[in-house]
Amino acid sequence: MRLISPTVFVTGANRGLGYEFVRQFLLRGDRVYAGCRVPETAHELHQLTERFGERLIVVPLDLAQPDSIEAARRIVGETTDTLDILVNNAGTFATGERGLFCLDAEKIAHVFAVNAIAPALVAQQFAPLLERGNTPLVANLTSGVGVLSDRVGEAGGQYGYAASKAALNHVIRSLSFDLLPLGVTVIGIAPGYVQTDMTRGGTATLLPEESVSGMITVFDRMTIADTGRFFNYTNREDSWMMPG
Repeated sequence: MRLISPTVFVTGANRGLGYEFVRQFLLRGDRVYAGCRVPETAHELHQLTERFGERLIVVPLDLAQPDSIEAARRIVGETTDTLDILVNNAGTFATGERGLFCLDAEKIAHVFAVNAIAPALVAQQFAPLLERGNTPLVANLTSGVGVLSDRVGEAGGQYGYAASKAALNHVIRSLSFDLLPLGVTVIGIAPGYVQTDMTRGGTATLLPEESVSGMITVFDRMTIADTGRFFNYTNREDSWMMPG
């Protein structure tokens, strides 16, 4: 259980779950760094800045560009020497991908860069700040589509998104070992099937407010004993394993 208001960094913070994380962290009194690709067009974040003042700092962050990740860490490091929670929230998918014969190599490479590679690079850059944090946590938003046992009997498709989430799940496990000596807890967390821009046109009924509230509750319960584990927004623990 966290006893102080933490300092938080959220990626993909300009919309959807990322924006809702920023809003809820601010409402409970936390200090938040909100990473987004084009801060100039993040109008809702700027409205939060007007309301919460210096407790929210919007940081330029293009997760497909390693130099941008490093620059974001420098910006954050100018105003704090500790970080308590890193939320690797940002994710993307390949538009128009409807099966094998619609694959686009460039689009899939971008999906992997954002969904699987960037979380590792962000954790790498922010590890020194996290090491000095209070019960520091790296929470990575992942999905059951990256667990092979959850796809038994499914049709094909989702090449880029599903494969990138499977890769992210391995990244999370690796991070949990590499950051353990620094006292940093690393988890994967599934937000559920939430109504966002990415799920528009689907059957999602879960609201971002409910999903994020549940995930933050999970974050507050985490200790180093939980590192390397996989939860969903209701605090249910899921398995990384596939059958066989």
